[in-house]
Amino acid sequence: WYELGKHLEKAGRTAEAVNAYRTVLGLSPGDRFGARLKLSKLAGEPLPPEPQTAYVEALFDHYADKFDTSLVDRLGYRVPELLAAMIDRHCDGQKFGHVIDLGCGTGLMAQAIAAKAGAFSGIDLSAAMLAKAKARGLYQHLVKADLLDGMAQLQAADLIVAADVFMYFPGLEPVFQAVADKLHPDGYFVFSVEKLEGDQPFALQPSLRHAHSEGYILSLLEANGLKLLGSETAVLRRDRDVDITGLLFVARKVTATDG
Repeated sequence: WYELGKHLEKAGRTAEAVNAYRTVLGLSPGDRFGARLKLSKLAGEPLPPEPQTAYVEALFDHYADKFDTSLVDRLGYRVPELLAAMIDRHCDGQKFGHVIDLGCGTGLMAQAIAAKAGAFSGIDLSAAMLAKAKARGLYQHLVKADLLDGMAQLQAADLIVAADVFMYFPGLEPVFQAVADKLHPDGYFVFSVEKLEGDQPFALQPSLRHAHSEGYILSLLEANGLKLLGSETAVLRRDRDVDITGLLFVARKVTATDG
């Protein structure tokens, strides 16, 4: 039914595609195929505020074996290197005792900043991706959970990183609050989002990922006591032969001495 929906969608038979995706959701209420995302995009049906965890888990379990070669070699993915460079520019050459890697995947982010960290903890929904991360030998703790549950299981951090993760979330309020709570005083938060033009906080893209506006991100940082140190616009990767533009941010947890 899902494959039928995809073919109908490509053929421009939108109403029939919508019916196929509704059938998928009826047969698989947990929605590991992402039918709710398709229905939101094609029919304007509302999405729940939380991320579609069953879909993300299934997607990356399937993708794990070819993730690094597909993303880096074919799609020009370079977010870990871009964020590592942002850390070099804005974090005063610090070495971080404990780093939490949100949505750690196969461990590309940890690999990019390995020399800057004493210990890594990684959180991911996908068991297959976590197995790849474990094989890198960089992580002291790996947690199979969503980001909020995973952070609740870990000790406070000097740096929290999120490379190419937040595009699977619509609203980010709970995540930013959890990050602020989990950071040590003067701890750093370094992350990327796909860029959304305009004033709308976030929007679902044809890729079934969410883009977020700069104004929305800045408001979340301010609301959670996170001081912006730097931001940049950059190409994150290519998708269907199109450059995907994103925003990179470095912020620090505000303390009483910040004035």
